[in-house]
Amino acid sequence: MDPIKYDVFISYSRKDYVDENQTVIPGNVVSLIKETFSKEGISYWFDEDGIYSGQNFVEKIVTNIEASQIFVFLSTINSNNSKYTCKEIASADEFGKHIIPVRIDSSPYNKKVLFRIADLNYIDYSSNPEKGLADLVSSIKAHLEKIKQEEKRRQEEESRRKENEKRKQEELQRQKEEEEKRRQKEQEQLVESIQLACRTLNNEAAKLELDRANLLLEVKKVTDLSTRASLKQFILDSGPKSQESDAHIQQIKEAAKKESDELRGRKAMLEENIAMLEKELQTAKNELARYKYRLNELEKERKSFENSAENKYKDKIQALMQDLEDKSRQLAELQSQLRSGSAITKKKRALIIIAAIVLGLVFWSALVFGMTGLLNTHDNYYYEEPYIEEPYTSEGYGEGSTQEEEPYIEEEVSEPQPATPQ
Repeated sequence: MDPIKYDVFISYSRKDYVDENQTVIPGNVVSLIKETFSKEGISYWFDEDGIYSGQNFVEKIVTNIEASQIFVFLSTINSNNSKYTCKEIASADEFGKHIIPVRIDSSPYNKKVLFRIADLNYIDYSSNPEKGLADLVSSIKAHLEKIKQEEKRRQEEESRRKENEKRKQEELQRQKEEEEKRRQKEQEQLVESIQLACRTLNNEAAKLELDRANLLLEVKKVTDLSTRASLKQFILDSGPKSQESDAHIQQIKEAAKKESDELRGRKAMLEENIAMLEKELQTAKNELARYKYRLNELEKERKSFENSAENKYKDKIQALMQDLEDKSRQLAELQSQLRSGSAITKKKRALIIIAAIVLGLVFWSALVFGMTGLLNTHDNYYYEEPYIEEPYTSEGYGEGSTQEEEPYIEEEVSEPQPATPQ
């Protein structure tokens, strides 16, 4: 906020001050009011040159309104129709200035500013100019005096506030100094009591250690670090030290160290056992996986072998059965001829009987031989050598072992040969 420079800011219409040729109108009310203010010692700011036509006029007008104590509005028909005077009144109201309307004529207020100045007491200049000027001067001086009194009261309150603040600060400083002195005195008394207690330590070991411990606790209350350290050393050096207490402490330390070493040894042993068990568990898992894999492979080989053997011997049995059917038909025909007895000699009849016997032997021999071959093949497939556990190496065994496993070789099964009739 800019500092106050003027008592009054005069808001007017330039048409009430100069004519069209920018010549001051003789006996105009604006000049009369200016002259009266000068005689009464009232400082004012007045737009003498009409700066609204120049640059940065808004900033200059607003700055001078803010720098004035009182805002005097000369209300005429021209000023109420001026947009600039309306803006000046609005600015004064925003800054909280004391506004004094002076009705030079009976023209109504502009509606744009009516809300801001309608309730304000105005100076009636139109009915009695001399009385109007006197009332204006009186009102301005009364308000300036009021402002002075308020400023004086404000300064006195500020002075009292500062004085109270100063007294509070002094009181706080005095209390702080007294507190510091009291604390210092307590520290001195504490140091003296500790020193006195140190001098009266007796030679009894138990009481000496107890008193020494109590004194060390008291020393912790001393705030000064250097004094605390010196007192602590003084207590430790005062009176003979208890050798029994030191020996007991040493025994406790040695027992604790021994127990700690034992615990470390047990911990290492447990960790080693855990590692061994984990290794054995991993080996067992590998062995189980190996056996599962081997079982799956054997199952696949069994199914494949059964299918191949069944297909191989199925064709041979069918061929033998077909051959036996042919021989049976021939035997039936011979038996029929024998029954008929037509043109068959005894020699031929004997040959036919021998042939029938041979064919019967061949049939049953082929049938028995085929079934025996199937049973032998099935038994040979399920026969395995007994399991011999492999030796354990540093690298383990199973899938992770470096020992090569002998490959599985399927044994060839020779086809059964038909029996030669004797």
